[in-house]
Amino acid sequence: MKSKADIQENFQDILLVDEEGKIEYFKIKAPDYFDLYPEDLIGKKIPQLYSNLDEETSTLMRAIKYGEEKLDFAQELYTMGGKVVTQRSDTFCVMDDSETGKVAGAVEFAYYDPGKGVLSRGMQDESSRSDAMEKVKLDDIIGQCHAILNVKKKAARIVDLQSPILITGHTGTGKEMLARAIHNSGERSKEPFIYLNCSAIPENILEAMLFGIKPGSFTDAVEKDGLFKMADRGTLFLDEIDSAPLSVQGKILKAIEDKRIRPIGGTEEIFLDVRIIASCSRTLAELMSSNTLRQDLYFRLAVLQFELPPLRDRGDDIELIADHYLNVYAEGSGRPVKTLAPEVRDFFSRYSWPGNVRELKNTIEGTCRGLRKDVINMSDIRVRFSQSCSGPVDGKTAAAEWEDYQASGMPLKQYLKETEEGSIKEAMRQTSTMAEAASILGISPQLLRHKLEKMQKSEK
Repeated sequence: MKSKADIQENFQDILLVDEEGKIEYFKIKAPDYFDLYPEDLIGKKIPQLYSNLDEETSTLMRAIKYGEEKLDFAQELYTMGGKVVTQRSDTFCVMDDSETGKVAGAVEFAYYDPGKGVLSRGMQDESSRSDAMEKVKLDDIIGQCHAILNVKKKAARIVDLQSPILITGHTGTGKEMLARAIHNSGERSKEPFIYLNCSAIPENILEAMLFGIKPGSFTDAVEKDGLFKMADRGTLFLDEIDSAPLSVQGKILKAIEDKRIRPIGGTEEIFLDVRIIASCSRTLAELMSSNTLRQDLYFRLAVLQFELPPLRDRGDDIELIADHYLNVYAEGSGRPVKTLAPEVRDFFSRYSWPGNVRELKNTIEGTCRGLRKDVINMSDIRVRFSQSCSGPVDGKTAAAEWEDYQASGMPLKQYLKETEEGSIKEAMRQTSTMAEAASILGISPQLLRHKLEKMQKSEK
């Protein structure tokens, strides 16, 4: 039987690859630890990311080629930035639905401690966790606008209620932060908070991740606890739940209603005490019209509902959040706190912020890095926003855009191509999943993946 420490410990990263070994989905908790960034991952193979791995030594590539699965495998990784990092991982094959037994992909769960740089499965220490969000409480949510104050007041009243919660809001508005703050501010705060982004995960993998696997459920199956069990007595946060297959949504509904689960291949049901918090990046009206979320599941989840406003509607909160992250990244660099020039503050207040709080945070972080001045001027942010997918900096007119095009000296086709590629790279840099980047760009994840593959081929 697992100890409480083992139950509380959650996998930190997920990598899902297709039958060729190309990364299709990822959740990287500490990308700096591995010298990785989102644009480095989608469509790449693991040997392209670490100098000491090839198709024979990569656990994911061996799973694809030989059907080889590994549990609790310790390895050193030589990053492209010159570091040697360590992790433990569990690697599983994704089998084709047909009777051929063909391997259709592989998934890997990685465990590591970026604070200590040592193998750390089941040995995490609060002081070494790199993700400050793990400790966030309601008072840490920045904002004085009416909508945010109402969210914080309502959340404070329900932190100890056991009813499911549904959080809606556009990508980057802070849904995970609110979920963690509710968990950390209530009586479950000392128990596990388990996170899963449901988007882009195949149905059979998602079901196994949620409910676990029992030996004998399929050839060479090994026992694996699901996230529901890992979250026992704590909170399970299902991000982008409307992206989950409808069949899996039905099983999630049953688990919530019955307060018990049955692992794949299991014969006995397991009774659990799990609080469910779920999120969607669509509005209620969009959810109902899109048919991506089962209505019975929606009504079960929305016992307690929160809707987070986009950053553009939060008025003076933009400056409050910007100043907060200026302090955070100055502290991290050991340099004096920087400030924004008046014209930058004015631009920030007029900008639409399609990536919301996440975009503002990334803007401040990216601008502060390597900047020796104490004042951030428009010249320091102009390139970043001219390449963003949300429109021209300084509110340029069509005439000004025409002047930029003429000054580039490029044929129109090349100019549009480079503008689109710059927008895609910026969207991928600002987000952690394909679904989030696609949402910002206003295209489907499938189309975004196609465009990224074309970009990758053209760069070779």
